[in-house]
Amino acid sequence: LKQWRQAFAQPDAYFGFVQLSTWCGNGELIAEMRTNGQMAALAQPKVGYATNADHGAGCNIHPPPKQYCAQRLAASAMALVYGRDIAWRSPTFKSQWLTSASRPSLTVSLKDVSAAGLRDDQYPYNYLNGAFNCKHPAGKCAWAELQFADGSWVNATLTVAGSGAALTLTADLAPLAGVGAPV
Repeated sequence: LKQWRQAFAQPDAYFGFVQLSTWCGNGELIAEMRTNGQMAALAQPKVGYATNADHGAGCNIHPPPKQYCAQRLAASAMALVYGRDIAWRSPTFKSQWLTSASRPSLTVSLKDVSAAGLRDDQYPYNYLNGAFNCKHPAGKCAWAELQFADGSWVNATLTVAGSGAALTLTADLAPLAGVGAPV
């Protein structure tokens, strides 16, 4: 980024990027690439970003709908370049706490949440006609997962908590239909 700005003789040029979207490969690798590779750019001035995880296309890391990212990047440019008082950041991690141990449940508090709060009506790509299609990818039947201390993962139910700036994830400990055991 510094080299591009230097090459174009524009040291204060706006730069915007789109976070890597949903993907059915190694989820931890994607998270690491987002955090260490992409979000590190935010340390530079006038850098904006947009997420597309809420409008992703399942296993397609480059989902076809681009308009949501375009609107979000435009909002970041208006704020960073033109000083407009406009919310543009996607919700980011603030804190977490264990809500229940008997049926594992975790609440995650987020910052940079708009006044409208979080929504829980954006369905994942494999939620079809009121049910999850668990055939592709096998076992990925929820929009959220919890990882236990032993490294195992289970699907989780996600609900908007409290004032709309937090999410609660509750583990679904029942075996997944047609799969055998939780992923």
